[in-house]
Amino acid sequence: EKIEVFQNGSKESFKYLFNALVECKATLKHVNVQDNKKVNASVSEMTNFIKQCTNVEYLNISDLPMTKSNCKLVYQSLI
Repeated sequence: EKIEVFQNGSKESFKYLFNALVECKATLKHVNVQDNKKVNASVSEMTNFIKQCTNVEYLNISDLPMTKSNCKLVYQSLI
């Protein structure tokens, strides 16, 4: 499975998206959420998604305007 939600201009956070992606973890392989503005409000859900969705082979989270502390949280979930 593949999902691409990049440059969508959403004014809402991505909490619901990341929670829904966890539900698809068995088949999800490709995720692109690059260049979205409201990611800081959903870093907890993003890190949970990263930790649980171990079948993902491609993850593009570039150009996300995260705070330095949120970048550290995401980094820790990736390693």
